[in-house]
Amino acid sequence: MIKKYFFSLLLMLFCPDPIIIGNTMSTVFLNKRINHTDNSDILYAIEDDNHRRGFIDKNGKMIVRPQYHNHISIFSEGLTAVMDSNLMWGYIDMKGKMVINPQFAFTFGFSEGLAAVAIGSSFENWKWGYINKQGKLVINPQYDIGQNFSEGLARVKMHGKYGFIDNCGNEVISMIFLDAGDFSEGLAPVLINEKWGYIDKTGQMVIEPQFEEAGKFSEGLAPVGFDYKEELGYGGYGYIDKTGKIVIKPQFEEADIFSEGLARVSVGGLYGYIDKSGSFAINPQFGARGIYGYFMNGIACVYYHGKYGYIDRTGSFVINPQFCTAEDFWGELTCVEKTEIKGTEIILYEGYINRTGIFVYKKERERWEKSGKKNDVRIYPTE
Repeated sequence: MIKKYFFSLLLMLFCPDPIIIGNTMSTVFLNKRINHTDNSDILYAIEDDNHRRGFIDKNGKMIVRPQYHNHISIFSEGLTAVMDSNLMWGYIDMKGKMVINPQFAFTFGFSEGLAAVAIGSSFENWKWGYINKQGKLVINPQYDIGQNFSEGLARVKMHGKYGFIDNCGNEVISMIFLDAGDFSEGLAPVLINEKWGYIDKTGQMVIEPQFEEAGKFSEGLAPVGFDYKEELGYGGYGYIDKTGKIVIKPQFEEADIFSEGLARVSVGGLYGYIDKSGSFAINPQFGARGIYGYFMNGIACVYYHGKYGYIDRTGSFVINPQFCTAEDFWGELTCVEKTEIKGTEIILYEGYINRTGIFVYKKERERWEKSGKKNDVRIYPTE
């Protein structure tokens, strides 16, 4: 599977946009997946024998030959960040041309025409600012953390507190919050006095802080968490509307945002999907599976009896469980790992499958004797 290693830890650190609440949290990049309907700018990362990154299209055709040392995420607004041999980050276009020379300590993808970039000689003294697609700094590096723009505002952190700026760098919502999520459907979750509430784009608190956890709004509802209250007779995770009214009673161990009319929740350690009435559309039967499992174009990744597969909105498998690891589909492809037995050996493959479950790109990663002995083969990590 594409391994993020150190960089994935950075992404989780700097992108605490809480869309899964309970035991796990997601990143801003998953939010981009859920909102991503234009598949024209998607290329998929691959890696050669020398651990250099390149990109293929949805048909498995090589578009950008492997030559970069790392990359951040999918192409966003036609560009993606790549790292050179000096461990500096720049941006390439979809033909592989370097359009913004490597010069940054770290970067995020473009969003609403701007990208957050870090300047500094070490992680401890990074300062974040924003560049345009010509690579020009339009908001000077000054923030301890800088997030992607969402609905015209970007979440930034300075002196231990979060606030929001516009695309000119104006501080439109003061940095007074202990934590915050991005704006979605006009509201953003914020943490103040150890409780989460929601603000509008003027910074006004429209849903008072009262929740233990709070996710972003999607399809008119947001998942929130409550401590158990005996006088109310409930606790756990449920859903509110934009007035703050509880529309699905807190009762779940975990709760995700709604996607295509369904939301993944857990009961008794198993995951299923509810509709907006709170009724189960797909009964709890799936195991834990990290940050995946969102319906996109009618398909979701689930973990079932030790393997990953893909279901439709009725809960029927459209790609049977067979993968060791898997992700939600992003455009027409998704990244998976699968083992196959050949003679006396077990071979682990990784690559990209299409929506019929067929590999369009496939590489051997490891192999073992059936006895469990690992053979001497090349390993191909890919993100």
